[in-house]
Amino acid sequence: MKIFNKTLIAAISATALLASCTDQPEAENSGDLEIVSLSIGSETIVPGNDLTFTASVRSGGADLSTLEVSVISSDGEIAEASFRTRGTEATVTDGSITVPFLANMAEGTNLGVRFELIDVNGASINTTRQIAIERPQLPETIYMITDAGTYSMTRSADNQELYTTSETGFDNALTATFATSDNIDEAEYIWGDSGQNNVASIIEVGGSGVTINFPSMSVDNYTFNTLTFEVGATGTNLDISVNGTALTPDGSLLHAQVEFTQDAAVTITGISDLESCYNRDFFSYADGNVTFLGESGTYDVYYSTDYNYFWIAKMDAVAPECLWINGHGFTCAPRWSTDYNTGGWVGMDEEGDPLTINRVGYARRISDNEYQCHMYLSNDHEWANFEFEIYSDLEWNIIKFTSIAGQTEGIVLSEHEE
Repeated sequence: MKIFNKTLIAAISATALLASCTDQPEAENSGDLEIVSLSIGSETIVPGNDLTFTASVRSGGADLSTLEVSVISSDGEIAEASFRTRGTEATVTDGSITVPFLANMAEGTNLGVRFELIDVNGASINTTRQIAIERPQLPETIYMITDAGTYSMTRSADNQELYTTSETGFDNALTATFATSDNIDEAEYIWGDSGQNNVASIIEVGGSGVTINFPSMSVDNYTFNTLTFEVGATGTNLDISVNGTALTPDGSLLHAQVEFTQDAAVTITGISDLESCYNRDFFSYADGNVTFLGESGTYDVYYSTDYNYFWIAKMDAVAPECLWINGHGFTCAPRWSTDYNTGGWVGMDEEGDPLTINRVGYARRISDNEYQCHMYLSNDHEWANFEFEIYSDLEWNIIKFTSIAGQTEGIVLSEHEE
């Protein structure tokens, strides 16, 4: 299935074309070129199926080249196909073009089907037919399929296109596919990755799931709209602040730059159980009170509702102010998550920051030549061990201080490298 880029010019042209289908007569011949006859299989189409047609064409001059067929919505061209025509007379019998199943294809929406006849010299004529969308009949129950399990979603009584998970209580960041069967191999329709968070597209079996991300919410239920292909969530919106600075969504985390003073009390609001989630390297905790241990300054603060933990770092800092730890089979959060059983060795984004702060360690300086970073290790990893290296910056290429690997036999320390 092809999904084409849509530009403003294409959208304007498409709107004008659809209007012309009903407001103006169709011109089917020009000079030496003529579309003698044209018939389409149906005036309606269920998206995801083929529109069939038969066309007879001829030329009174130069030989024919191709018959170009395109499907156009108000957003622009959404499908195209080319049919070879030879000689001065040709017939395309049982031609077909697939009309993709895209978001916002409402019942009765009109599509234009444009037929353009071209000869070998580049001369052309065109005509357009109009077809209407017929929505597919979806079942009362569809399914959200994740690594953690398969969850049924029931149709809303108020909105026939909207489905809601029957179970409650979900992570606020995950990857999922939506399908019309709990056995994805038997599903008539599957929605997955569109390249945009919380928005799906039709995919084939084996395609990637859609990235779902609601970092500022404690999610009770997920919803999926089979018209707009949008994933929604219901639950409790989180209002978390540190020292009076609100944390806002940044990818799958909440983030803010916060000013701290060494040995001063830290005010955290929106978290009911600070004892479970405070950062062990930068905060001390006693009787519900948090105190900042690091050097005074402005720090990047990240919080994950999924891991229930605060990461503290200066993202632009380098040695000797801090050290950076990269690898796999570890976490800095004080509880293990099966997420850490796969992957690791994260890369950087265009700004030089780690793509996921929760996959690296930030070791703060506690004295000259002495650094601290709490890490929790596990051999329960796809590579059957843990391993990490310590660097002086986020580029991972200035100084590699040491490499540590752990296996069931014990821990191995490598030689110092520069």
